[in-house]
Amino acid sequence: MNTLAKLLILLCLLPLSLTVMSQDDNAELLTNGACDGTFNGWETTNYGEAYQWEIFEEEDGTHSWLSPYYMCTLRQTIDLAEKNISAEAIDKGEVWLKGSVQVISTNSTTNHGLYKSQVTVEMLDAEDNILKKEMILGDSRSFASWATFGKTFQLVSGTRKVSLVVGGESLGALDVSNGPRFRNISLTRTEQLPEPLNSVELLTNGACDGTFDGWTASQGTGKKWAIRTEEDGTYSWLSDFLFCTLQQTVDLDGKNVITDAIDKGEVVLKASAQIMTTMSSNNKGARVAGVLVEMLDAADSILETYTVFFDLSVFENWTTFDGMLPLVPGTRKLSVLVEGKDAAGWSGHYGPRFRNFSLTIDKNALYSRADVNRDAKVNTTDVVAVYTYIEQGDDSGFTRDFANVNRDDKINTADVVAIYDIIINGESDDTPALLTNALPYPFSVSDTKAVLFADGNLQYVDDNWQFASEQYEDFGTFQSDNHKDMFPYNSYTCPKGWYCLTNDEWEYLLTKRTVSNTLSDGALYTLATLGNAYKGMIVFPDEYTHPAGTGFTAGTYNVPSDFTATVSLDGWKLMEKAGAMFLPCSGYKSMGETWKGVHNEGCYMTTTPGGRGYYDPYFGSTFVSLSETSNTSTWSSVRLVR
Repeated sequence: MNTLAKLLILLCLLPLSLTVMSQDDNAELLTNGACDGTFNGWETTNYGEAYQWEIFEEEDGTHSWLSPYYMCTLRQTIDLAEKNISAEAIDKGEVWLKGSVQVISTNSTTNHGLYKSQVTVEMLDAEDNILKKEMILGDSRSFASWATFGKTFQLVSGTRKVSLVVGGESLGALDVSNGPRFRNISLTRTEQLPEPLNSVELLTNGACDGTFDGWTASQGTGKKWAIRTEEDGTYSWLSDFLFCTLQQTVDLDGKNVITDAIDKGEVVLKASAQIMTTMSSNNKGARVAGVLVEMLDAADSILETYTVFFDLSVFENWTTFDGMLPLVPGTRKLSVLVEGKDAAGWSGHYGPRFRNFSLTIDKNALYSRADVNRDAKVNTTDVVAVYTYIEQGDDSGFTRDFANVNRDDKINTADVVAIYDIIINGESDDTPALLTNALPYPFSVSDTKAVLFADGNLQYVDDNWQFASEQYEDFGTFQSDNHKDMFPYNSYTCPKGWYCLTNDEWEYLLTKRTVSNTLSDGALYTLATLGNAYKGMIVFPDEYTHPAGTGFTAGTYNVPSDFTATVSLDGWKLMEKAGAMFLPCSGYKSMGETWKGVHNEGCYMTTTPGGRGYYDPYFGSTFVSLSETSNTSTWSSVRLVR
């Protein structure tokens, strides 16, 4: 797979949904989340008569909820079934929610202003037992202007309701309501986030190497961090008895993250950290213990803050918190902020301790060193840019460092040669890795989405999920519980980062795409026989240049043709390298365990239910059907995409 192909599909690879969502799935789940000047939809819990929630009128005429001195809460419970979110989808791990909130400090008597401001989502079972909590907002700082916090998270199996709980408490005077204010609280269903596949670490010294390298640590009496040596010889950062912070800023451009991908909302990071409590007082492990990730724009303004964790509990053992955060459009830097404070007032380092901070990104979100003009493509425009600089000294389209492709500290024709080499032969090992098990060129499956297909059908062998070693390989009728490559509806497991197409996407692939194909312009597919032995469908990528020397004999395109197109296995290898896909005729197993069409018909899985079964594209010597439905017990082949 060459670099040009890799970069053409970079923006298509970042997060792909594993869930089929209906048009109303992004509807707001909360009632009166923005604050309409009332408590409609909310249950208020106050601290006696003296300290109660109030409605605050902002300067622009809008309203917010104002918390008092002592911790009080707002709560709203949502029955998910009433919001058309099925228990089956939840229990399959297919339901993800996005929560967000805005907070501001009314009054501040210290540099961190609030004892606590938090918004938490509790996942409840049918008996209202709490299964898990996700904190959207957890912080103890002062906010002079409205700050936005957000988190995307997955509902755990068994969840039937969610309660959103808002809590605020002040460090100010006892006789006034001067806690944090809240508004624009939102909870909506969203798409599943993919974990980074080929991870690149963005942080410097995240594990704690026994120094503060890479970090800015607060200093001064009661605010100075210490390094602790653990029993196993590793190190951790130990917080003081007053509020103290660790901070690290990551410049995403300096990490080669593709700006266009960020601005299209396609970049997802994974954040994690570990915490332990050194001492506890009154069953409180910390007065403050938090790790936050702030998304900054080019001017260092905070766009949104993600809470990795904020908790005051006792952690007697190392406890890991993690989550995935989609970068909001406009993000150019990340600020990782660690907050720590001891639960009691004694002097010394008795606060929570931290280690193993991590912030990872998929390599596919990084641009190539040969992408001189940073347009997420490596092609002749990069060559022209370097030539222009060499001949005219014009570097208006890039910085000088970009043009030093071969890294010899000179910009000359050697850099042009390096670009051509990368276009033809791909990147070296120190650049973003190839996507394993994926065909090299993209296939459009809608007007806005292109994907890479796996380079073989899905298999389950000896308790492992894998892909066929050749595209034309299948197990035929030799299927068992631990050796199979056909599956009933949704009874398979996608390897990380892969998913199965919907029927609409299959239909777009085989009937609606615009394809540039040197064999025949507009040719989407042809039914073919490989090596005089393997019948199936050859599907061409969006751009296909047929290689010389294949010995390919054409049939008819985009219509059934009795597999009349032929090519040898050696010739097929050349076509495959140029991006062609082959879907073998593996047949299917219908109700009653009857095998049909083996090596003469192809039947492929979709995620689209239909009637009492599901849609499964189906083809043979005289037909190609995209409206075929089968019972959910019917076994079909599975070809995944990413």
